[in-house]
Parts: sequence; C-alpha cells; structure tokens
Amino acid sequence: MPSQTYQFGSFRLDVRERQLACDSRVIPLRGKVFDTLCALVQHAGRLVRKDELIQAIWPDCVVEENNLEHNLCVLRKILGQNDNSQKLIETVPRQGYRFVGKVHRVDEAPVSPLLTAHLAASPVFVAERDPQLLQLRLALRKAQCGIRQTVFLTGEAGIGKTTLIRKFLAVL
Repeated sequence: MPSQTYQFGSFRLDVRERQLACDSRVIPLRGKVFDTLCALVQHAGRLVRKDELIQAIWPDCVVEENNLEHNLCVLRKILGQNDNSQKLIETVPRQGYRFVGKVHRVDEAPVSPLLTAHLAASPVFVAERDPQLLQLRLALRKAQCGIRQTVFLTGEAGIGKTTLIRKFLAVL
C-alpha cells in the first residue's frame, strides 16, 4: 500500500492512521474536520471546488455549505493560520479552496545497508519473546508516524538481547 503520510511545515498527516501531529504531538480532530484536511492536502496546490469537497466529505448526505465553512474555520485555528502567519488554506471566493502549504509525501523509510546485512544473516529462532517483539513493533510504528521516543533493550549479559533484535529485524 502506498504511503499516505504527508508533511507540511511542522505538521504530519497520516491518512491511514487518521492522525494529525505537530512536532510529534498528536492533535485530535473530529472525523469530518480530518476528512476536510485530507481532501485539501491530497490535492495541494489545486483548487478544490466546494461541491467537490462536500461530495468527498459527506458522500451520502445533503449538507449546507456552512458545514464545510465550519470545518475550514476549525482547521485554520488548528493550523495556526491568522492574519500574521502564512496561510495554508486559501479561499477562492464563490469557487472553493486551495491548500497552498508546501506538502511533501512521506515514503516508507529506506532500508539501510546495516539492516540489509542483518536480514541476509541466517534465520533467527526465538522462543517465548512474543511480548517483547510486539513492543518493538509498536515502537517502530510510532516512529513511522513521527512520534519521537527512546527505546531501551536492557538485561543481563547472555539473555538474548542481540538475538531478539536480530529476530525483530528479520521479520520487518
């Protein structure tokens, strides 16, 4: 599945996870407000007509234009848009809206040569470490969503820390 994560300024929009973050802090958004932001960001730089937005956000409902205007007002507040800052959402009078912020699509992280070497190593067999592997997978998923964190793997010498990491890297 292609990346559905977008970066604009200090914001990161993960469409698949339905999450907006600013500087690694998650910003809660109501469903239709999130859908409005997605529709604009995915068509960044292009005029998105009001009727097109309404159809994308409320496909099976009849709503008034003020519902859309309310969502845009909320988004402008969340994105910090005011008279003194750079505008991310431009209004084209009686036509629609355009997301004018510079948007970068965030692709999955490239595989490093070090990771490739670990993956090429012989198969790793690990017993009774499923909870630890799950914790590592969750930490990786958070990192891929832009949530900064530090993960420590600690324990006495010889208990299998390196083996656990090799198994984790092998199943990526």
